[in-house]
Amino acid sequence: MVRILRAAVFLAIAAALSGCFKSDASLIGDDKASAPFATIRYSDSSGGEEQVLTREGNHYVIKADNGEVGTVRFMAAGDNFYVAEAGGKDRDGKATFLYAFLQIDPAKKTATAYKAIAGKLDTHLPGGLRACNEGSDQTVCVDSLKAYVDYARAAMTLGAKPDTVWQYRTE
Repeated sequence: MVRILRAAVFLAIAAALSGCFKSDASLIGDDKASAPFATIRYSDSSGGEEQVLTREGNHYVIKADNGEVGTVRFMAAGDNFYVAEAGGKDRDGKATFLYAFLQIDPAKKTATAYKAIAGKLDTHLPGGLRACNEGSDQTVCVDSLKAYVDYARAAMTLGAKPDTVWQYRTE
């Protein structure tokens, strides 16, 4: 599962790195999801291995080498901004959904992720976000996508550095 979530579109967020923004249930239903392309191919800006997302209905799927399947949903959050949600099962078989706030640059074909990885500074959380207290990692539970989007936008305004930048192409 961790492999699926690492590979999921624009979400290179593994709990082992630091922490993440997560929920136990999907917060983006197909009615709010945006899936305009048949496939999305992407890799990190260092030229890492290309990953492929394939559209199924209003979401995308990604398949790991071991046959596990994860889902990826995008929800528009303003001009060239999206919330990405990668869903799958954790090591214990429990559903887990991870989030990233994306700024898309269509001209450069880049997606820049903010607030995908939670850190030690993510302690003063507004309503709709809360510390999950999962081991030594700073994991933030997302109860409200609006709170998450507002938090990510505020972090960007205050000069937060991107978590990851991906190059992508669509078909």
